[in-house]
Amino acid sequence: SPRSNKSHTLPFAHRKNIARIGLTPRGNLLLSVDEDGHAILTNVQRRIATYHFSFRGKVTALAFAPSGRHFAVGLGRKIEVWHVPSTPDSNAAGELEFAPFVKHHTHTQHFDHVRHIEWSSDSRFFLSASKDMTARIWSLDPEDGFVPTVLSGHKQAVVGAWFSENQETIYTVSKDGAVFDWQYVG
Repeated sequence: SPRSNKSHTLPFAHRKNIARIGLTPRGNLLLSVDEDGHAILTNVQRRIATYHFSFRGKVTALAFAPSGRHFAVGLGRKIEVWHVPSTPDSNAAGELEFAPFVKHHTHTQHFDHVRHIEWSSDSRFFLSASKDMTARIWSLDPEDGFVPTVLSGHKQAVVGAWFSENQETIYTVSKDGAVFDWQYVG
């Protein structure tokens, strides 16, 4: 059967070109970020901008966790993990009110720009790929026995990193086309 697709123009504009967009797994919130790091969080169904925010720098990567409760951004060589603002509640005036973004934590171990961020399916871990020729494995929260891990060996910038479907293998790809697969050895 033919599918019916619709497009809508959202009733807001960024001051500069949009550089990154991310959509929550449920598809209810859209985070758009311009070239200068100014972000707008939009309620997709209601088509309203719910929150304006500045990351105070150029966002080089953006990914929502599958849980929809966190997102991670690359800001140059830094990674910031943020809580997704909660659903609206009514304030005393009866207006919609959204909790502002709250930073969960920051990682500063990369030596060059972060190009890509990918979450594990359970939202407990995420990968970062960087121009510093490494990928790294991070945990959202402290995990017993887990130490953030550096995956090194590429000869050029790592442009992407992904978990396999069963989460047992990690694939990394560098600018020169090299694909590495990394397996957990206990």
